[in-house]
Amino acid sequence: AIRRAYGQFLNQGRVPRGSVPDYIERSWRRSMAFGVTGDRIREIGRADETTLRVTLNQYGGLIHLAAPVMQNLHLQLAGSGSVVLLCSGDGFILHSMGDPDFLPKAQHIALKPGVCWAENQKGTNAIGTAIVERQPVVVYAGHHFIRQNHFLACSAAPVLDPFGDVAGVLDITCDYRYHQRHTLALVQMSVRVIERQMFQHRFGRDIVFNVHPERSYLGSPFDVQVAFSSDGEFLSATPATCDQIGLRPGEFHGRFEELFDAPFEHSLDKLRSASNSTFLI
Repeated sequence: AIRRAYGQFLNQGRVPRGSVPDYIERSWRRSMAFGVTGDRIREIGRADETTLRVTLNQYGGLIHLAAPVMQNLHLQLAGSGSVVLLCSGDGFILHSMGDPDFLPKAQHIALKPGVCWAENQKGTNAIGTAIVERQPVVVYAGHHFIRQNHFLACSAAPVLDPFGDVAGVLDITCDYRYHQRHTLALVQMSVRVIERQMFQHRFGRDIVFNVHPERSYLGSPFDVQVAFSSDGEFLSATPATCDQIGLRPGEFHGRFEELFDAPFEHSLDKLRSASNSTFLI
């Protein structure tokens, strides 16, 4: 059904309703506008060593934070023939982990650091599409715009920095025949861990409150971390969970009292004196 929809789009410029997710259709249209051809055989090459070295140095902090998380993912996926990829915010592969031997030679090279998987180069694919859509995506088999990639299943989610900008992408790629439905959930949870580490690294010297309606969730990846300056000015909140307190990443600028029904200094005093570091605002 996916392949029929793909063929109809290439031949007629339209997609049967409900045959593919909306984000796939949008990506197909972008790919066509970029001039990407579905029957392309020649693979876009890997960056030269100088460019790769400069880029890896530029993203060294992200790689350092993500590598242990990727290692944990790799252990969970052992034996599945999957490859875990960390990419920059523009789709450039920075770090890979796993065994890509199941892939043909050209793809073995294409899933290595130094290759860019932005939509304008690779058409519809999980890495490039997650960047544009700013949401977790699965690109399965014939969803890929380039036919050569139809044997892949890819699950990716953007990594947002504390201000809501796309800092990178985490992706799991495998042969589509071995794709598991829970893979995207694993990617999303791993991204949440990376985002929290980025947040803690950025605001480690500021005042950070952990917020959740249920006390038992405080300190878990499901609570909201909210950072304030020493005088109560809002700095940032963890992007993946900030909607729990009515925020969208990067859109709020104000004071503690505008978010919580309590004076900042009073809450700060309670935070300092709470024996278990939790209290009700």
